[in-house]
Amino acid sequence: MSTIATTKLSSKGQVVIPERIRKKLGLEPGTEFVVLGDKDVVVLKTVKAPSSVATHIASSNLGGLVTTGEDMVRYMTVVLAGGDVGNKSLIRPDIISEVQRPQSGR
Repeated sequence: MSTIATTKLSSKGQVVIPERIRKKLGLEPGTEFVVLGDKDVVVLKTVKAPSSVATHIASSNLGGLVTTGEDMVRYMTVVLAGGDVGNKSLIRPDIISEVQRPQSGR
């Protein structure tokens, strides 16, 4: 189940992730995030270094198996828009529902 908490934006533009969420997600100082903002939604997605296998796949030009933070932001922008960009539907509604469904591998 998701953990919900509130926080505030500081005068320096900083946001503190509440301790219980940091602990639950294993977030440590220095953790990097991709930040996506759309209307009144802000999404933080952790950026993890690729494994040696992913690095090998990326360097072998197999493509599609490894993504960049920039690609993730583009993808999340489309997801937050319900799968649509302009008048064009890029992601089916059933896929959007599945992506937005709470998921846990634990």
